[in-house]
Amino acid sequence: GNQAIKMVQEKKEPFKAILMDLLMPNMDGIKAINQIRKMSGEKGKTTVIAVTGNHEELTELQFQALGFNAAIIKPITSNDIITTLERATDPKADKWLGIINNY
Repeated sequence: GNQAIKMVQEKKEPFKAILMDLLMPNMDGIKAINQIRKMSGEKGKTTVIAVTGNHEELTELQFQALGFNAAIIKPITSNDIITTLERATDPKADKWLGIINNY
């Protein structure tokens, strides 16, 4: 989480999307997205996709309320990641991309 915040702050241009695991040492994904959403300009609007192994952890509305643009539930495939990132970076896509769950 701390590393993600630092990377977003130091990068001149905002990332197109961030995959954010919810469980990380030092700062979890929820605290990290809170910090990202407080950033000014486009950095604070960066698409952030939650990644979690607990399929019952949060509901769709809770992910949205926390500021995530999508959630991928582990186990995931590379196709899940690629498809979600393609949708997330499509300017025509909805702001909320849903929960991708193969569990």
